[in-house]
Amino acid sequence: WSIVFMITTTLVLIFKSERIEAFNEDELPTSISQAYYQLLLIIRLPTVMKYVALVLTMKIGFSAVDAVTGLKLVESGMPKETLALMAIPLTPLQILLPFLL
Repeated sequence: WSIVFMITTTLVLIFKSERIEAFNEDELPTSISQAYYQLLLIIRLPTVMKYVALVLTMKIGFSAVDAVTGLKLVESGMPKETLALMAIPLTPLQILLPFLL
């Protein structure tokens, strides 16, 4: 994966150019309360609200399967130690699998 990362980063560096835009310093927050107010305005955007709802509810459909899988594996004879060692490489799979389904 490191080679893919390096190639992708190099291609982005070569082919993507940044737009230099002038910004008004009056738009920058001058206090912490203004910064949090801007954050609140961003969080209230409809697309951000939809994204938050999606992320918070995405695991509900798989919760029963996640809870029962380990029990079924132990019931079928897999040692608990092996099951614990499998948790590490299965983490990326658990992240990617809902997107593939």
